[in-house]
Amino acid sequence: MKITIYNAQTGLKKDWEEEDSWKNVKQIFNEIPNISGCFLLIHKNQLGVKLQVINEDYFKSILIYREEKKSVIINKEEGQNVLKLLLDDELEFVRLFDFPEEYFNNNASAKSKVNDSIKKTDISPNSESQTLIFKTYKGKKYTEQEWEKFEQEQFEHYARKNNILLEDEKTKKGSRFFLDEKEGDF
Repeated sequence: MKITIYNAQTGLKKDWEEEDSWKNVKQIFNEIPNISGCFLLIHKNQLGVKLQVINEDYFKSILIYREEKKSVIINKEEGQNVLKLLLDDELEFVRLFDFPEEYFNNNASAKSKVNDSIKKTDISPNSESQTLIFKTYKGKKYTEQEWEKFEQEQFEHYARKNNILLEDEKTKKGSRFFLDEKEGDF
């Protein structure tokens, strides 16, 4: 079984192989930080589940069967149940993949209200409480606009260091026209 864990706060991503042990997986599951964007990805044969933290109570669960993916918002207890199914009963996990709405239909009306409120508050890019993180580099989080500016600055620094002319500099300096050359240049 292959396990990947990503911490959005530090930008740390770790991959490793683990035996099919519920005790080990439950411990790893309990250690996922409650930071939006952190995730735990577990692959077993052609099955898998990615639990991405939305907030301290809910996960976005992406169920994986072969190359297909389905996503469902679930609470932490249901997250443990999904992991247990993946480890203990692959046939039931495939049934869950085929009909996730039925599997998580215990409290459908209350859950749909919760899902709507989570989508509006936690996932919305206009949310003041959480900005949409485009990339994380060396522990610093960047929005898409900040990342583009950072990339441009890094490229300009690289170009200056390696004596590469940027497009702006090429037009400013201009090339010498052959009529401007002196006779001694031939």
